[in-house]
Amino acid sequence: MGNKDLIALLIIFVLPWILVSVHYITRKHRSAKYFKELQEKYSLTPGQNGSKHNFISGYYRNKPITIEYIEPAGKKKTCTLLSVECNNTGNFEFTIARRKRSSNPYYLNGAYMMEDKEFDDMFFVQTNDLERLKSLLDFNSRFKLQQTAGLGFNGEIKLSGASFTYLEQGLLNNDIAAMKLELVLHELCDMADAMKYEEQLVMSN
Repeated sequence: MGNKDLIALLIIFVLPWILVSVHYITRKHRSAKYFKELQEKYSLTPGQNGSKHNFISGYYRNKPITIEYIEPAGKKKTCTLLSVECNNTGNFEFTIARRKRSSNPYYLNGAYMMEDKEFDDMFFVQTNDLERLKSLLDFNSRFKLQQTAGLGFNGEIKLSGASFTYLEQGLLNNDIAAMKLELVLHELCDMADAMKYEEQLVMSN
């Protein structure tokens, strides 16, 4: 084997590892860039939480929102967490998670179907009020969530107490991750508006 062949083999075997290492090393820098873009786009305020991870918070569509990095128990990676506060009467709760072969058995337990084959093929749904959830997740809402699945949604959307949350493993370090988070943000705000309107109707009757 000549020197040129040896050099070519070294490039073939070593270059991919170099590229992966560079991608890994620069992920936090890219994450800071996307955080900054979201902060400016939605006029949010930056800060740091107790574990020294970044967060940005403020108001969007008159709702308190927070985007932050956390390290939840049981997760191997740092996660991105979006929170949107809402009016929630009647202790309404639900969880929406991506349906996949490796799904946690937790999601299989007590999961409901939304009677929408495309949506049900993509997501698990758990709730303490199925009829109310069906009313909240109308065709447009289900369609938007299906769009996030096309962008690689593998996280969890929850309503618990007075806030919606969206948890996804990994940092916001590429266009797809940022676009996915923004789609979910808009949908959670739409849901919060629908719940507020529902509460106003109940109070007026």
